[in-house]
Amino acid sequence: MDSRRYNISMQTPIGKKYGTLTVSKDDGVLTGELGVMNHSEPFHGTIDSDGTCHIEGTIVTLLRTVNYTATGSINEDGVRLFVVAANHTFEVTGEATA
Repeated sequence: MDSRRYNISMQTPIGKKYGTLTVSKDDGVLTGELGVMNHSEPFHGTIDSDGTCHIEGTIVTLLRTVNYTATGSINEDGVRLFVVAANHTFEVTGEATA
């Protein structure tokens, strides 16, 4: 099992939100936690050998909990995801922590 942590930023309509993404990869299965807006929530999905992934989870905001799906890439250096939640698309980018 391969595990990594990333410092991320999520571009939202009200500005950038900063947080962390922790991922564990095991034979094409991707699990982890997305920590943003003072909440950390689990996610699950799939990842192929070149880092292309699809994940699903929830984001907790001040007003509600929103389900999301995300596609993009995760590799040992960084992450770039496009998160679709509540009819909006948010870009998440980040770099692996040391």
